[in-house]
Amino acid sequence: MNNSFSILNRPVFAGVDYIKFMMALCVVAIHVNSAECVLTHWPPAVEWLIRLAVPFFFISSGFLLARKLERQPDDVQRRKTLWERAFTIFRIFGCWLLIYLPITVYLDARNGDSVAHDVVVYFGRVLLSGESEYAYPLWFLYSMAIVLTIYAVLYKIKHIERILFALFAIVLAVNSLQSWECLQDISLLKLFNLLTQRTLGGGTYIMAGIILYRMRFVPSLWLSLGLVAVSVLLFVLHLPYWELCGGVALFAVAVRINSSESSPRTWWRSMSMWIYYLHMYVIFFLSLYFGAEGEFLTAPVLYCIVLALTVGLSALLVRLQATKSCAWLNFLIS
Repeated sequence: MNNSFSILNRPVFAGVDYIKFMMALCVVAIHVNSAECVLTHWPPAVEWLIRLAVPFFFISSGFLLARKLERQPDDVQRRKTLWERAFTIFRIFGCWLLIYLPITVYLDARNGDSVAHDVVVYFGRVLLSGESEYAYPLWFLYSMAIVLTIYAVLYKIKHIERILFALFAIVLAVNSLQSWECLQDISLLKLFNLLTQRTLGGGTYIMAGIILYRMRFVPSLWLSLGLVAVSVLLFVLHLPYWELCGGVALFAVAVRINSSESSPRTWWRSMSMWIYYLHMYVIFFLSLYFGAEGEFLTAPVLYCIVLALTVGLSALLVRLQATKSCAWLNFLIS
């Protein structure tokens, strides 16, 4: 426990930013796997690892938010901080929806459906899933904003973090039943999944991060290894909570990594965000190109191409956002 206190008292958590960068690369791998011009898919071991990326983002966000809340003088300021953070995330979400809107317009213009149909489908998809065409990563923002709004509304309730964790964990477990063939045709289960899978999908992980900080608890390396083993077992058995166990273990490792370098740490953080938000645009244009050429690639080959282009573009944007004339770029990621 004393070791946990010493870790939590650090002024910065450099390891979290480093691992965030690696997890952003894993998110790219997730979406490369589903690209239209891909012939092969990742093996299960790789699939297990890359699927921990978004849970890690949620857990680390909850942990850092709890730290920020603790520094506020009273509950009024803490609640205000929650509202402000939720609003900021909704704003970033809206900005990136607009950035990805041209892709939706392009694809809708070619699908043969009426404009009214396309508009209804677009807004239905945004409201229920927090995404639009090729803007799949945005559900992370949408879910976080919704969860923080719920947290802000109910903040004064005693032990609200544990209550919400339990409720979100139930939602997560019920939605995982969709993967069971014997239950896939149940209409009520389908409706529940449609309404909650994306909107509340980040709740369990966000609350886990908050509770970890509130409890002043960082799993030991041995416990983290145990969580990894449990995560792998649950993954193989197609049971819920494997992402939670693996995400917490990964975060425990990340938070233990220490560094005194502040500038490089900021660079890693900015890079991870630009990669996360931009890579689907790169995949979209590559899919158009290879589709027109009638070419198909293996997942590793396409991944390398997407990664090279996305990292190069992100590095350029990081440099630009540091200049006075392009400081407005910060508005898109923070």
